Amino acid sequence: MVTDHGYVQGFGEICSCERCLRLPWRRVTWWGLLGDLTPSLLERRLRREGLKAEVVELACLCLEAYRLVCLPEVLAVQYFCWPGPESEQLREMAIVVSERWGEAVSEGMVMVQLGMIVEVCYELAP
Repeated sequence: MVTDHGYVQGFGEICSCERCLRLPWRRVTWWGLLGDLTPSLLERRLRREGLKAEVVELACLCLEAYRLVCLPEVLAVQYFCWPGPESEQLREMAIVVSERWGEAVSEGMVMVQLGMIVEVCYELAP
């Protein structure tokens, strides 16, 4: 059920104003959901979806960069209501991915990949 930030009426509702999963009395942003994935689990899920090897590899690199750069901050707020990476964190993730990927990857591409991960793994639109 899509809701606004009124009263929580159920478990696992998706809030339409900021892509978050509502739990009783709390919200988990999709950034928090990414913290529960490991690159190996992501790889298995994306391969099961039939995605090309290079798409899977880039997505896994983006997840690794996210976990390296942002996960400590997400864990500090226990997954709840973290608004997402700041510009500097996005730049840092893009640099990490570019170094490991072997070619330049933009901050926007990192965001697109992370959104795709959430959409495929959690069946939520980021």
